[in-house]
Amino acid sequence: MRAYFGVAFANTPMTQPTCAEGRAYELAECPDLDRDGDGVKNGADGAPLLPEDKDAFQDEDGVPDPDNDGDGTIDTSTSAPR
Repeated sequence: MRAYFGVAFANTPMTQPTCAEGRAYELAECPDLDRDGDGVKNGADGAPLLPEDKDAFQDEDGVPDPDNDGDGTIDTSTSAPR
């Protein structure tokens, strides 16, 4: 009767998925994630590190628009038109 037993060990690191929120990743490698949390995925986000200001003005591009009316004054301090 013969019996063979074998054991093998390797020094290879376990791989983790590179594209996961909460882990470090390159924006270009993970277009389906949303780094800034604004609801626009990295691949379509014009500013993937700056969250979009949700104000119903060009919200789909992912780029914050501090001066929607172009008057040179940040919108939060612009008085409403009369």
